[in-house]
Amino acid sequence: MIIDDALKIVGGYRIYHISLLIILTLLAFDFYSRQILLFVFVGWTPEFKCNYNTSQYNSSEDLDSCLRPSINNTGNGVECDNGFQYFSEGYTSTTIEWNLVCSRKMLKVISQMAYSLGILFSSLVGNTLTDKFGRRFMCWISHVFGVSLGIAISFSPNYETFVVLRFFIAVAASNIINSSTTLLIELFDSERRGLVGTIYQFGWIIGMGFLGITAYLIKDWRELALVTSISPVIWIIVLWKLPESPIWLVANNRIKEAQEFLKKAAKLNRVKILDENVFKIESKRISKIPDSSSIKLEFENFKIELENNGIENSATTKYSMIDLFRDKYLLRHLAIMALLWFTNNTVYYSLMYSTPSLDGNRFVNYTFSTFVEIPAYSVATLAVVKIGRRIPTFIIVMLTSVSLLFVSILPLILSEDPYLRNKLVLLFSLLGKFGSSASFSTVVIYTNELFPTNLRSTAQGVANTVGQIGGMIAPICAEFIADKELNLIPLLFFTVLAFVAAIFTLLLPETRNKPLPQTTKDIRFWYKK
Repeated sequence: MIIDDALKIVGGYRIYHISLLIILTLLAFDFYSRQILLFVFVGWTPEFKCNYNTSQYNSSEDLDSCLRPSINNTGNGVECDNGFQYFSEGYTSTTIEWNLVCSRKMLKVISQMAYSLGILFSSLVGNTLTDKFGRRFMCWISHVFGVSLGIAISFSPNYETFVVLRFFIAVAASNIINSSTTLLIELFDSERRGLVGTIYQFGWIIGMGFLGITAYLIKDWRELALVTSISPVIWIIVLWKLPESPIWLVANNRIKEAQEFLKKAAKLNRVKILDENVFKIESKRISKIPDSSSIKLEFENFKIELENNGIENSATTKYSMIDLFRDKYLLRHLAIMALLWFTNNTVYYSLMYSTPSLDGNRFVNYTFSTFVEIPAYSVATLAVVKIGRRIPTFIIVMLTSVSLLFVSILPLILSEDPYLRNKLVLLFSLLGKFGSSASFSTVVIYTNELFPTNLRSTAQGVANTVGQIGGMIAPICAEFIADKELNLIPLLFFTVLAFVAAIFTLLLPETRNKPLPQTTKDIRFWYKK
């Protein structure tokens, strides 16, 4: 029998697998979401003005925050040369500590771009290593690496050290999320992957929520960075006890270990064992398994076989990244998923990073931005389970495009009615955030289901790499969004980008309730139907 059928029998929504879902959800996002969004608070730029002695100058001119009056009162002002006065209500940030404003403003953007560059590097290298050495091991070693560097960054003596550490933290955080996502997807059978994958995304909201609360309570950015990095230490121990992906084990010809996992899962899930070599499932459950009234899993000789239709055994088939570009179907999948990842990263993080620049309390704005993701993931969960992957992704990404179009044009159409304009802009901004959040949820699942086992993490890594180019330009886009005179440029760009991505999604096959492909022939078979 194929591995998907075996997982269907011993796994499902039983205690052991539900425990793995909860652990991996909390584990991955406890570190990942808080690290990637930490910069919203530690890189915060409060209101400020040039620090100078007003009695030294006889001037009433209204100057930019970056300038002080000139000694001869020419009216133009000169560059601030004695630091700045920040109105931060006792909160600190890297911007305040290292004066990353005015002529040094770009340094703030560079520090966040360094994080995106680290994710890009991890996508190129880490995912290939995950396919080679296993999901659990790479997740564990990345956790050790990330937690250590996260603690170290709170003691950064200067800006340069901070940027370098942010880069390497991103490498670890990215590999944690990618390897844990693939591990979780491969622990469940095809019928349950959709629901499991979207529930997993709720961990992101949990991480965001705890970060907001922690940032509100801890005013010093160094203490905030330290607390955020220390709490995930416990997961290093937990990770070592988790199982390896049975699908990865089979694909790498480690059949005995896959058998041991299935036996352990059956025992902990209380699947009835009538015989040392035979598993039998209750008739109510077994009716869902094709052509089976009792399923034999012979642990001594058990060979998990592919369907007898001429498909080669994935355990002996080895792939490299170049195979993604040789096969026309894999290339199609890769190109479209890369476009979707790029769109999601660009839109989502641009909107997220610009949150502190919005009118009102930054913690309230952050909270609203977090809460909108709850219905987003709920809708995505329902859609992928009841409808599928392709059409929900198309609708969600198109919703993002239309919403951002209205955000772009409403200030021009309703320029004489600021009250109505601001209300509608807020409404469509939240819809845009809703769409980009929901799209993240569906695209992560979709990516894992469109590629064969030994290319799954590699393909996800390539798509994520392209996506991180969007993540790298997101801080720049956020600066444009904060500028009332220039925000039309990124918003129209997002509108067109999301529209194109939505249209191309229709060229992908539906993967709902299909076993994860083991080989490229499995994927070609989809297109022959």
